[in-house]
Amino acid sequence: MSLQNIMKKSLAVEDNITLKEAIKIMIENKRNSLQVVDKDGKFISEIDVVSIIKAILPDYIENAKIAARFADREFFEEVCKKAKDMPILDFMMRCPKTLRESGTLTEAAIVVKGKQTRIPVLDSDNKPIGVVTRTELKKEIANILGINSN
Repeated sequence: MSLQNIMKKSLAVEDNITLKEAIKIMIENKRNSLQVVDKDGKFISEIDVVSIIKAILPDYIENAKIAARFADREFFEEVCKKAKDMPILDFMMRCPKTLRESGTLTEAAIVVKGKQTRIPVLDSDNKPIGVVTRTELKKEIANILGINSN
């Protein structure tokens, strides 16, 4: 079975939008990630909620549990507002693994086993056409084991 049978449709955005615009698109489409493309629609990378949070939080907060304990909502609001007009290029994941539309479930499982939770699926022109997540893989495991996953 190819990935085309299980993947969710890709939601791609051009690389020239801001963080605020990207978050708005995620909320409106009930997504936790977006595939980022160039002006020709070719895949560049992906952004997700985790990569956004990693980019907006200062390193000293991530590395110091004591500092994080005293950082209140006001602090979080400040870092979010400070980042709102930044280009999404600043939030993209570094070199996410991708698969081709002819990829297999086993290839997808290997990528997920390597800790990447979403896999962009690209066509032969390097344009995103879908995404395979842990949820799709879980449903396939359920189907293989005779468990109704609908």
